[in-house]
Amino acid sequence: MKKLISLLIPLFLTLSSYSQNPLPYYTGFDNTQEQNGWAEYKKGINTNSSWFYGAFSPYSAPNNLSHYYPVGGSQVTEDWFVSPSIDLTNGGVIDSIWHAYGGFGMPFGDDTVALYLLTGNQDPSLSTSRTLLILLSDSTYINDDVWRYHTQINISSTIESAYLGIQYKTTNNWLDVRFDNLYIIADSSNHIIEQSTQLDHQISIFPNPSSNNIQVQIHEEIKIENIELLDISGRLIRSYLYDFQLLNINFLPDGLYYIKIGTDKGIVSKKFIKN
Repeated sequence: MKKLISLLIPLFLTLSSYSQNPLPYYTGFDNTQEQNGWAEYKKGINTNSSWFYGAFSPYSAPNNLSHYYPVGGSQVTEDWFVSPSIDLTNGGVIDSIWHAYGGFGMPFGDDTVALYLLTGNQDPSLSTSRTLLILLSDSTYINDDVWRYHTQINISSTIESAYLGIQYKTTNNWLDVRFDNLYIIADSSNHIIEQSTQLDHQISIFPNPSSNNIQVQIHEEIKIENIELLDISGRLIRSYLYDFQLLNINFLPDGLYYIKIGTDKGIVSKKFIKN
């Protein structure tokens, strides 16, 4: 019997891995594919508000993940939004997660906005472990609706099913939060998100999505030094001359890509969809 069990365990783990999303994993919460598998778990008493996919001021169009402040009452709101299972048998790195805060309140008391690693079960109440990855309701919380990001957050390896869970918890406080462009890689060697928030707003690409060409538009005071076309894993597909601002993407298969733009002011990466 022990021999049979020892043979079945590797088989079970192998079969379980097929239901997990492999790395790299990306979601901008923009479409059905990027929203697939995410689920909300309401653990508080107040149910007047929920997580939702919103189009108000996303970091990258058309959507982001949003939670507005609960309206009325003095009961606890505790809403979780949890990812589908992600293969973290060898660990991973959060290369980027963008967030913006609004509303009229500031966190106090037990107010919590945080990102966790959950294992064993997608439901936070049934998970076998809960590891804090980023506390977002500390002194860095600024309710100015400006997009900021965290990067290079290491995630420990686990043979259990693994999930990322965002917790929103407050009691009658006016906290608005938004998230966008979560990107997890197997290691840091393919790190591609090197952003300056101010610079990012001075460079745009269009049309997006596109099937043939992408135009890079810059502020007149910025000088482009190089442009690189990358796949979602950060692998280089093609480099362009410093003054080449019309990019032919007709040869690409449909999917998600990045344009990495090096300038004399810094580096910006722009996501686009080839369709």
